[in-house]
Amino acid sequence: MKLTPIQEIEAAIRDRPADAELYLQLVPLYVEKGRDYEAERLLARAALAKDDSRLKFAREELTIARLARSVAVAQQHADAHATPESRAVLKQALDERDQTELEIFADRSEREPENARMRHEWGLRLVRAGKLEQAAQRFEQALSDPQQRPAAALELGECQRQFENIPEALRYFRLAAESAELPDQQETKKRALWQAVGLAQRIKLTKLSQRYLSELARIDPKYVG
Repeated sequence: MKLTPIQEIEAAIRDRPADAELYLQLVPLYVEKGRDYEAERLLARAALAKDDSRLKFAREELTIARLARSVAVAQQHADAHATPESRAVLKQALDERDQTELEIFADRSEREPENARMRHEWGLRLVRAGKLEQAAQRFEQALSDPQQRPAAALELGECQRQFENIPEALRYFRLAAESAELPDQQETKKRALWQAVGLAQRIKLTKLSQRYLSELARIDPKYVG
């Protein structure tokens, strides 16, 4: 009897339990079949047999995806049935997702201390947890990477705005707009300019506000943040 691709790899793992590549090949096949929990357990078992950062990363990605689906299902149920019970289930799903992702990205940042993207991702989770001061520290660290600078500066502007530090917020929004030079950074540039327009108007810097508005209109005349 011919073995399926899953069965073939499972058999190979029994023969070579320390071969990380086999686990990484099997996981997407499990996920494709909706066997996510089995995939997570497989990677947990793999970590005992082989110390490989790819296995840990893959398991984290599976966990993040599973929790995102749990939140989506709970949100749909709460929208359809606005009961105290459905709202409690949604809150529990959100809390589990937020805490788990916070731990995952903190751990990833420790594993890759020079990875600015991981610092930025950690900062986003800290913002979601309401830990703005800690988040601002992570975004400051991410500024060192030109690729991450626009998004990190935008988030720092948002943090400073919530701290009611308007001059600093304006400075970071300006930095975000000025450093967003790549095509995939244009949405960040527009968001930064829009926020800068609002803050400049708020502190009565009319000419500065008009300058930012003109730049925004040049990029996207119909933009509304």
